[in-house]
Amino acid sequence: RGPPPETPELDVRDWRESIQEYEAAPPNTISDFSLVNKRASTVNAIAIDALLRRHKASVTRIDLSYNYLRNSGVISLAYLFRSLPSLGHLDLGDNHIGDTGAAAVAESTSASTSLHTLAMGGNRIGD
Repeated sequence: RGPPPETPELDVRDWRESIQEYEAAPPNTISDFSLVNKRASTVNAIAIDALLRRHKASVTRIDLSYNYLRNSGVISLAYLFRSLPSLGHLDLGDNHIGDTGAAAVAESTSASTSLHTLAMGGNRIGD
C-alpha cells in the first residue's frame, strides 16, 4: 500500500487559465465543469467550491479526475455536491481518496435523484 504520493507543485498560471472561463461566465450558465489533471489539491477545494456554487443551478457534470484532492478535499466539497439539484455525473477518479473521503461523498450524494454516474476508480478506497 505505502504512503500516498506527494502532491506535485501546482502550476499557478495553468490553474488560473483553467478556471478563467468558469470565473468569467455569468452565474448558472455552466453545465459541464471539468478540471481534469490540473494538480488540484486540498488547497484548491475552496476555489472549486466557490466556482461550483456560482453555477449550482446549471451544473450537470463535474469531472475532477486525476488530481490530488485526497480525503480532506472531497470532504470539504461533499456538502456542495448535495446542493447541486441537476448533477448527473460526478467523476472523482484518481484523487488519492481513501475510505473517509469516499464515505463523505457517498453520504452526500445518496439522496440525489439526478445522479446517475459516480466515478471513483483509481483511489485508495478499501486499501
